[in-house]
Amino acid sequence: MAPCPRYLAAHADLWATDPHAANLAWWKQAGWGLFLHYGLYSQLGRHEWVQHREHIPVAEYERLAQSFDPSGFDADAITDLACAAGMTYVNSTTCHHEGFCLWDSKTEPFNSKNHGGRDLVRELAEQCDRKGLGFFAYFTHVLNWRHPHALPIERMPMARPAYPTTEPTYAVPNDSA
Repeated sequence: MAPCPRYLAAHADLWATDPHAANLAWWKQAGWGLFLHYGLYSQLGRHEWVQHREHIPVAEYERLAQSFDPSGFDADAITDLACAAGMTYVNSTTCHHEGFCLWDSKTEPFNSKNHGGRDLVRELAEQCDRKGLGFFAYFTHVLNWRHPHALPIERMPMARPAYPTTEPTYAVPNDSA
């Protein structure tokens, strides 16, 4: 079994016999934490749903990766702020609906290591561990707007953007296109 995570230290005995129960016990006492949204959309300065709401074509949106500069991402400062505010955990969007991974993915080249040179998930996870914060990763799978088989919006309202014309990335066109 993996060693007990530092943020669960108060539940180490329970972790040894039932990690799930230890996590639930911790969660019931956790209080509040930070939900951190960060990705290519951060460059546009609007919101994480910008590609969807503004119907930005996949190829155009992907070009944001070329200018992705995470030099302002400071995991140490982020976790210091969380600790100073009395938070007990950080939940980060490690891959939002745009499909851009914030770690050194071996299977997805559309990631922060290839575009920006850094594994931001590792950096944030390490700082959380050092400071005793729980670290949780939000990873979207079903709503990946880059995926060729992303669900058409007619089948799932939050699925791929409702482009006014056929999006060549998608293997199955929008039902209404």
